[in-house]
Amino acid sequence: MIVEIVTPEKVLFQSEGEMVVCRTTNGDVAFLEGHEPFLGLLAPGQIRVVNGEEEISFECSTGFVEVNGHEVRIISDDAKAV
Repeated sequence: MIVEIVTPEKVLFQSEGEMVVCRTTNGDVAFLEGHEPFLGLLAPGQIRVVNGEEEISFECSTGFVEVNGHEVRIISDDAKAV
């Protein structure tokens, strides 16, 4: 699936991923290919993008996450790679 992490300044990350894990105001959520449509508020915490053996992590503040089957889009007020 396509994973995109966006801040007001730039597109921080855009690539393929097998799984995305992030923290929402309702707790941690993991998304896989074909996930039901989802829209949630991000809570400050870590975003993990997993693709095979590779895992990329980001720290983010508030924002939201939108999932639409084959795409996960995270829009955060502030995020950075860790």
